[in-house]
Amino acid sequence: MRMNRLLKPVPFTLAHAAAVLLVCTWPMLAQADCVDGVRKPSASESDFHKRATAALIAALPPAPEGVRVTGVVADIKRLPDIGMLCKDQKSGDFNINASRFYVLDLSEEESNRRRAQRTAISNQLYELAQMPPEQKARRNALQQQAEAGFTATDAARKNRDEATAKARESEAKALSQQARDMQKAHDDAVRPQTDELTKRRDAIPLAGQEAAVRLHINLAKLPAASSTVPNGIYGVVSPTLSASFKVQNLTWSVGGSDTPLRQALADALDKPRLQALVGKSPPGVEESESFVLKAQPVSVAQSPQATPAATVDATAASSEPRAAAVVVSTPAVKPPAPPAAVEPIKNAADAVNVIRGLFGR
Repeated sequence: MRMNRLLKPVPFTLAHAAAVLLVCTWPMLAQADCVDGVRKPSASESDFHKRATAALIAALPPAPEGVRVTGVVADIKRLPDIGMLCKDQKSGDFNINASRFYVLDLSEEESNRRRAQRTAISNQLYELAQMPPEQKARRNALQQQAEAGFTATDAARKNRDEATAKARESEAKALSQQARDMQKAHDDAVRPQTDELTKRRDAIPLAGQEAAVRLHINLAKLPAASSTVPNGIYGVVSPTLSASFKVQNLTWSVGGSDTPLRQALADALDKPRLQALVGKSPPGVEESESFVLKAQPVSVAQSPQATPAATVDATAASSEPRAAAVVVSTPAVKPPAPPAAVEPIKNAADAVNVIRGLFGR
């Protein structure tokens, strides 16, 4: 059975002011993957590949002010060649996709503000976790009695006095259970407040905003529409991929958490222009290049609304009959995690004593 039909070489970087974030899967000579050997692409295949790639690059929104793009960089003026195809690969048997990943880092001031907010809430959580002095004293006394009982249990067993050991152990366990019940009663009483505070604290993100724009042309299976991320699907499925040398379908999606950055990028996509590509041959490279030069970056707020940290994958799965001859994409970016927020833990010695009592010994 034929495996992946094309090798994936290491991508390279091209520096340019109007650069586009891409990772190119460069088709290369791969006798092991192409059972019958390889062939040069036809003039029609090379031309379609170049124009379709340029059209996708041109459609990716430029980075808003203060936003950086991550990954390998390529220039619309230096489009990748289609490379070699498998000898028995049908004409146009490939699709094309492009992605750009955006990151809006927090300013130092904003980062410090959020850390201070989280620390303040953590301090409130700590105070709520503390029992009133009289209850705490009673609980600690029960724990001490329980520890003394377990010590007596060990001594009795050492002296082979099993009856006394069982009696002392039973008493100690009962005292320890009383201490745990007191702690649980307190925790249950303050849980509505602590749950709300924890939710508020965790909703303050310490990382900046991240989003990814993904575009695909001529998929053999279209993704399902999504209600969780902005996306669009134009055209019909293309079982023969790019055999017609026209854009049979085009899909776009903007992944990431629900932040102003994601929304700004979704709004920046020229959707009528994308939809207008369907059913036609891609525009000339010069036209796409002109569109890039005219594109104006959108603005985006520095401080996003507090949202859960989880990121929704913007690309629905699609299955295709064979590997694409050319794929323009970028792997998921995992930016360095920010330093953990300073959220104090007080009275460590007291906490250790509490845990020892709650676990019985």
